Amino acid sequence: MRLDLVSFVIGLVVGAVLSIIVYSRRETLQRLWGAAMARLRRLRDQLAASVESRYRAALRTHCDQLNLTQAYADFETLYLDRSFDPPPARPTITPPDPATQLPIGLSAALRAAHRLVVRGESGSGRTALLIKLARVYSDKQAQAEFGVVGERTPLLLHLAEIDWATVTEDDPLTPLVNAATAHVSRLIVSNVSTFLKNHIQSNRAVLLIDGFDEIAPELHPNVIQWLSAMLTKFPDNRIVVTAGPYGYGVLNNLGFAALHLAPWTAKEIDQLARRWVNVISGGQKDIELLSKGLRQIAGVAPVPIDLMLAAIDWRTNTTLPAKAGEGYGHWIDRAIRPQGSRDLSTPDKYKAVLGKIAWSTYQNNRIELTYAEIEQAVISALSTPVPSSAPTDDAPAAQSAQPARSALATELARDIVERTGLLVPFGLNGWAFIHPRVAAYLAAWHVMYTGEALELNWAKPEWTEVFEFYAGLADPGEIVSLMLGASDDLSRSHLWLAAQWTGHAAPDAAWRSRVMGELARTFLQPDQYRHLRDRALNGLLATRDKGLGYLLRRGVTHSDPIARALALEGLGEIGREAEVPLLAAALGDPAAEVHAAALRAIGAIAAAGSNAATEQLIKIMLEQSEEDRKLAAELLAGCGEEGHQILREGAGEEDIQVRRAAAYGLAAIGQDWARDLLKKLEHDDKQWFVRSAATDALSILQRTLRKPTEETPPDLSPIKFEQQGWLTEWAAAQGIGIGLGRQAVNALLRALDEGQPPVRVAAID
Repeated sequence: MRLDLVSFVIGLVVGAVLSIIVYSRRETLQRLWGAAMARLRRLRDQLAASVESRYRAALRTHCDQLNLTQAYADFETLYLDRSFDPPPARPTITPPDPATQLPIGLSAALRAAHRLVVRGESGSGRTALLIKLARVYSDKQAQAEFGVVGERTPLLLHLAEIDWATVTEDDPLTPLVNAATAHVSRLIVSNVSTFLKNHIQSNRAVLLIDGFDEIAPELHPNVIQWLSAMLTKFPDNRIVVTAGPYGYGVLNNLGFAALHLAPWTAKEIDQLARRWVNVISGGQKDIELLSKGLRQIAGVAPVPIDLMLAAIDWRTNTTLPAKAGEGYGHWIDRAIRPQGSRDLSTPDKYKAVLGKIAWSTYQNNRIELTYAEIEQAVISALSTPVPSSAPTDDAPAAQSAQPARSALATELARDIVERTGLLVPFGLNGWAFIHPRVAAYLAAWHVMYTGEALELNWAKPEWTEVFEFYAGLADPGEIVSLMLGASDDLSRSHLWLAAQWTGHAAPDAAWRSRVMGELARTFLQPDQYRHLRDRALNGLLATRDKGLGYLLRRGVTHSDPIARALALEGLGEIGREAEVPLLAAALGDPAAEVHAAALRAIGAIAAAGSNAATEQLIKIMLEQSEEDRKLAAELLAGCGEEGHQILREGAGEEDIQVRRAAAYGLAAIGQDWARDLLKKLEHDDKQWFVRSAATDALSILQRTLRKPTEETPPDLSPIKFEQQGWLTEWAAAQGIGIGLGRQAVNALLRALDEGQPPVRVAAID
């Protein structure tokens, strides 16, 4: 190869000239390069913003699909902010601070725990809380609404949507993202997956994971292994997991704090009534009627979903369900009532299809359904066997009908999944019932409709809700006999389950008296554990038996004060105005616990709308001891506008004892006008005795009215033995070192064995 000297020289000269030109124009070229790169970055950001906005829109659509009331009002219109029961007091040898025993708001819970388990029964509002979190984080309002530091991208999914066969410790991320993007358009799923992975890898996500108690128990080890891998690789993402009341201990071991959703109070039920009436543009009278009806339903502790469906019944028919479970049947009937007339044109026939599907999910212990399974259930419901006496010549006609039946089944299956709202998209290609309790009702209806064998499943926890609804649809007498005849555990779980069924069963069920008798014996037995007696009372109330009032009235005359107190509490829960004279007489009981129970029972009946009970509270506030006056005033705060007006008037009474009691009642109302009136009392009242009460009441009220972000987060950190001050102090007094780890456990065991009662109680805690 020969060097072309001329070409080399020409190239050298051209290169030198270009270098001189580039150097002389370097600032211009730098500006052009910077502008080009800026355009590329803007284009990249626009694409990313487009992916993010489309993901958030898909997430919002998915949240709406999961909302049972979406057909009647949007989520925010009806959603009530939730709180949690306070966790057990930290071990201490001194009485716990009452301020630490107050309900905990969602904001405080999120600020207290980066990893949170939301506990509660099915239907208690766990999924609704996740939807709330998903919406707030999606709108980038978490910092403003919850006071948490930094905004995060939400991922909402059910554990059953994860393909556990693909989960590995090396790659826990891909199955998670696949489940979280199952409801995203296939056109953008690849870009959204990359977007979500980036946020998780940079610890800027919040994982909202539903259904730990709804997946098969044999999958729990897979879940724990996967969560452990996620926490190891991406430790700073926020995680919220929902679980049942029990069985969440393995999550505690991963550093999750667990809080139980608090039941709705009378105040929250009133808020629900007001919001529903606002939806239909009703008036104050409607609010009072609905609130009173819902409070009566809530008296036997139904979960919030029951009250929501009852309110839908009232909105549609201006009546509330007459018995437990009825609201589900009505809601399902309205959802499946078809617009046109087809072969499956009645609700019962639609329910035959849906019931068969629900039954199969319980039999197979699964949640997800394929479209083919839904279609097959429709075909099965359409199929009519050819009578054995039919001429054989009809066989070809029957065969020719098969394609037509399949076409109709396809159309009807599509109608069920696309129109009714009872089934929602689930996972990559599946469907699931909108709520487990809806599936349980339909499975119970299927058993009643077809006579399927149910008795073999009574001891399985995952079938509990099916039996609950079945007891309201048919007579489970044989199953009750099996259950009560089986060996029960120390906490009498079988008995409480039978009590729950009794509340759904027909009033003339033959087995009802057997359950009632066993509950009554436990309730009245003086040497029985108090906890079991409390549960027995709740079980009696859950039966809704017509003879319950008679039993409780007899309990009021029992020689045991605990039995008397529990009986009075039960009469208050029943809420009959006719019981007010008996309760008023019980105020003279020498046992303080009985006296307090009678007063609270009067308050419960007054809150249900009884004029006689309200008048009795007024009498107590005017005549009784200071403590009774204060409690009566606080109970009047729960009696709606009538009680509020009484407290307004009480704040202007001449009797300083009445004004002082009214101050505490105003604090319990928790409204701005009550705060203004308390400030006036604090500033203007002539008596220090009243002014000091107003100051104290204002302090209480401020805790109620403060913004959620101002609530002090509770201490949810794990308890470490060696960091317990009371144990260190006790060990030092005994001349032993507490040490670390196993040594601290030894000191704890010695405190349990050798300490004085307060020390031993702290050790037990």
